Amino acid sequence: MKSKPNVSVLYAPGTNCEVETMEALRLAGGEPRLVFLRDLLTGKEEITGCDCFVVPGGFSYGDYPETGVAVAEFLAAHLPKLVAWGIPTLGICNGMQILVRAGLFGPGLAMDSNDCGAFVSRPIIHRVELSHCLWTKGLEGGIFTFPAAHGYGKLVGPNVQNVNVVMTYQGDSPSGGRIAAICDEWGGVMAMMDHLERRPDNEAGQMILRNVLSA
Repeated sequence: MKSKPNVSVLYAPGTNCEVETMEALRLAGGEPRLVFLRDLLTGKEEITGCDCFVVPGGFSYGDYPETGVAVAEFLAAHLPKLVAWGIPTLGICNGMQILVRAGLFGPGLAMDSNDCGAFVSRPIIHRVELSHCLWTKGLEGGIFTFPAAHGYGKLVGPNVQNVNVVMTYQGDSPSGGRIAAICDEWGGVMAMMDHLERRPDNEAGQMILRNVLSA
């Protein structure tokens, strides 16, 4: 019997979407387990000890030092190993902020506050664009609805025009920008601001997760 893919789900102080993220991964055919930030920092856990790595949403360290910056700094020497080892990686909401801060999508990028200046929490329509992203392979042109739940979701910076866009907002944009999800040059690292894991059994989110977990 083929074993299920082992998925590490990062838990840092302020993470609050780990339960639904793990359930969505289970439904998609994965074997998720929590990996604590402190265990990665002390060497008790190795970040590459998995088939797939997910950074879920929340408010790491209360966002006091700025969104995602604390975890990105703590794991600066660890996160690039995921790319080097070819381990598919997903960042959701605060997870996107962390991966962008860590430079996994290149320099000159940051997450800024929504144009409306407020926390946005409502369903948002996404279009899957043509890209080389492993997570959305075969789903190009699909129109999916995921809930937004963020106040800092706008991708900005001098290199934003060069980013690999995976999903765009259709019509209403919670951030005021067009970009909803991006991937790295390899295509195995994807980050999106909105929540594909809410509800855990929503079919659009399941298709994206199964794309990688079934590979």
